[in-house]
Amino acid sequence: MNRHLQNGVRFALQRTAMLAVVATLMTATSSLHAQENVPSTEQFQREINDARNVAEEARQMFAQLEFNAKEAGDVADDDIAQAKLYFDGFVKRWTTVSELFEQNKPDEARKMMSDAWSTLRGRDRWRERIGIRIEQVRTAPKSQDIRREQTWTGQDVYPALFDYIERSKAVSEAWGKLADSMTPEASEEDIRLARQAVNAANSEREIAGAQLHWAREAAGLKELRGVTTELDDSLRALETVQDQMVENMRARVELERKRDDTEAARRAALDEARKAADVARKAKEEAERAK
Repeated sequence: MNRHLQNGVRFALQRTAMLAVVATLMTATSSLHAQENVPSTEQFQREINDARNVAEEARQMFAQLEFNAKEAGDVADDDIAQAKLYFDGFVKRWTTVSELFEQNKPDEARKMMSDAWSTLRGRDRWRERIGIRIEQVRTAPKSQDIRREQTWTGQDVYPALFDYIERSKAVSEAWGKLADSMTPEASEEDIRLARQAVNAANSEREIAGAQLHWAREAAGLKELRGVTTELDDSLRALETVQDQMVENMRARVELERKRDDTEAARRAALDEARKAADVARKAKEEAERAK
């Protein structure tokens, strides 16, 4: 398991644990609010501890992000600066929740917790943004790699090599645009389309990589074109098959894009159906009360 995947798993587990803590806080506080007597501070100790844990886990998460961002160099400096402001606010909010419980103010604490739910998405967006920024840097062609490739690539293969380099640059740029779109206020649709652009760029790089490999395999053959009819026919057949392979690769990507669009449309339709169901449910309840 590579380090990026390990960090992803770690953050997923942290997020699951944090959501469980928040859910526990909301449930426990609602139950306490239903009581007529005002509880003492000791009775809120679990809620106080849980809120502090949420804040501490966020501190640790940012520390990990800051460490990971070093892999992206100065490209991620602005991301980290903005993420720090967000995480500082997140920690302050949950610290205030614990302090309100300590002050025997469960109503205010519960209201702040309710508002805090919206900040969880922002926290996760910043975490994803840093990881994506690392991919932007990782996939960018390096000058030393380009020079190394050129040293053992014949000039007849240069066009394919340079095309692969340009496609690799496009992948890095697509990752960068996805990272830029990963903000707390961004819509899911905008992010989805940015991810699609990354997938499309990756596909074109794969195609360019295949064409580079084919060009190297056939190095020296095309310069003999015209010498014999048999060679010319064989080269045309080879090029036809390779063109068909490229068409198949692009068709596969287009099918995946359509599937993604259809799933997005299904989720949007489901959301609208749920909203309509809520309206219908309220109308039914009002009609029953009016009887």
